[in-house]
Amino acid sequence: MAFWKRYEGRRVRVWAFKEGRQVSVPRKETRHLDGQPDDVVQRYVDSLGEPKLVRQTTESLERLVEGWGEHLTRRRKLNPETVRQRTNSLRFTVLPFFMEQDPPLSDPNHWPFRTIRLLDYMERLGLSPNLQQRATQALRGFWEWLRDENVVDANVAIRTRTPKGIAAPTPLQYAVTPEQVLAFAGRAAPDLAFMALAGYFFSLRPQELLAVTKADFRAGSAATGLECCKVFARFGLFGRLAVDVNKQNSKSLKSQTAPPKSKGYVGCFNGEAARRIVELIKARPGGPEPLVPFSVDYNMKRWAREGIPGATLKDLRRASLYWLGHHTSVGLVELQSHARHAKADTTQLYLRRPAEVAPADMELDLDA
Repeated sequence: MAFWKRYEGRRVRVWAFKEGRQVSVPRKETRHLDGQPDDVVQRYVDSLGEPKLVRQTTESLERLVEGWGEHLTRRRKLNPETVRQRTNSLRFTVLPFFMEQDPPLSDPNHWPFRTIRLLDYMERLGLSPNLQQRATQALRGFWEWLRDENVVDANVAIRTRTPKGIAAPTPLQYAVTPEQVLAFAGRAAPDLAFMALAGYFFSLRPQELLAVTKADFRAGSAATGLECCKVFARFGLFGRLAVDVNKQNSKSLKSQTAPPKSKGYVGCFNGEAARRIVELIKARPGGPEPLVPFSVDYNMKRWAREGIPGATLKDLRRASLYWLGHHTSVGLVELQSHARHAKADTTQLYLRRPAEVAPADMELDLDA
């Protein structure tokens, strides 16, 4: 019988019995369970103690899932961790739903008659709205791929229900200004100063920030011809420093890097920040190594201890997009390109105001 244990409130380790001997299941096979609810972990662990229904009876389905994963990797150029999440949503939530039907629906052509009930199934399992949404999106993407591959009728669509309780939260807890970031960088250690300046003024995702090298930067006349710098200059912002976002740090690959969510050059929109960034880069040794050493986990934890109080590394990106959207004349289209978002709706989410609390004023005195 397989069993599991959670470490540090998140990391999951699983043990199973193989040929009468207790063995640890490789982390590459269980990493997707980190942070998942106990019932999801338990369902996976239970499947190790007996033949897996999905894998035992639907080898052809498993091959299709692997084919979709390869498509997401090779054609869509998605990050390996994103591909892992999507395919695992199919394997551990969507496919069990179809295989528990009577009779089991191993042929995807029979799915459209049942997909509307997937939400009821996930609610009975007690999955969170976010996990429900992830599984629903995985099913839709998988179905579109099946149609393109002529596995199912291209004229047949599936129907799903939107999970309840899915609300678009305001990602940013409170606004962080350029002045705050510059002040912090002036008193912080060099690597923390670089993380603050580059993360905020280039609006980088943490995994992108922690993967950039000296060779990724362009300055002066080498940058002014880039569209990202031309746009900032047109709006009266700084436009002479850019970075090529072409990779991100990945814990799932031995090489430590993977393709980013979205590639392209992005500009630094503040002159003082640009000068400090260049100074910090010049002080670092050259070579292909990232400018910020050590792993993502190490730097995230260090930032939590020593970074800008109350702001995570990811908040730097959120805060800079919010500031650009509300305190400059940069338009939504240009901001979307700077953020490298596929959809403007995502950019607009970053523009929502953080929650604010004002002191009570019972007298309503305008001159107070």
